[in-house]
This record gives sequence, C-alpha cells and structure tokens, in this order.
Amino acid sequence: MKILFRFALILLCAVTTVASLLSFVVMGLLGMSLGDFVQKMNFQAGLYVFPALMLLDCCCFINDSFAYFASKSSLGLALGFSEVRFSYDQDNSDIPIPLRTKVLHIYPASILFILLLFALVLVTR
Repeated sequence: MKILFRFALILLCAVTTVASLLSFVVMGLLGMSLGDFVQKMNFQAGLYVFPALMLLDCCCFINDSFAYFASKSSLGLALGFSEVRFSYDQDNSDIPIPLRTKVLHIYPASILFILLLFALVLVTR
C-alpha cells in the first residue's frame, strides 16, 4: 500500500508540474488560447511526445527530490523514497551521478530544454 501511495503522490505532483509549466508557456508566453492549443495537438499527434517526455522527466525529478529532502531532513519521510540511479557512461567504474547534481542541475535543465523545444515546435507549426 505504501508503494502505491508513493507512486500516486509522485504522479500527482508530476502531472501538476507539467500542466502548470505547459499552461504558463502556451497561454502566458505564446499567447495561444486553449482551443488553438488543443487543435494543434490533435492535428499533429506527434506533439504528444513532448508532454510525455516532460511527465517522465518530472516523475524522476520529483522522486529524486523527495529522496534528497528525506536524506537531508532529520525527520525523514515515512514513505522511504529512493533515488533513480544513473551512472556516467564514460568510465568503467559505474560511478553513479550524485543526487544533488541531478536534482539541482540535470533534471531542471532537461525539463527546460524539452519545454523550449515544445514551444519552438508549436510556434513553427
């Protein structure tokens, strides 16, 4: 039951984050109405790849953020979040990427990159 609650919490936070980021970029920065956005998304089915990638990236980011804050706090979270392990490809030692580096640098940069590509594709279509 704890695993299901943990998964639901991560998914809920990720969906909320992706929806708020997409609405901020599409409606706020690009000035598109919701109807135009839905029409473009339905016309080009390949555009759904960008929100799906953002959702996957946000799920990993939120899971690792919970794991990072649980390890830094004295209370800890009772749900027992653990990080998603990635390692460098250039070495043979299989050294994992530090959790702090992923949470503060890698995930935000990749989410921003995907969001900017999505905005660029929406503007050019």
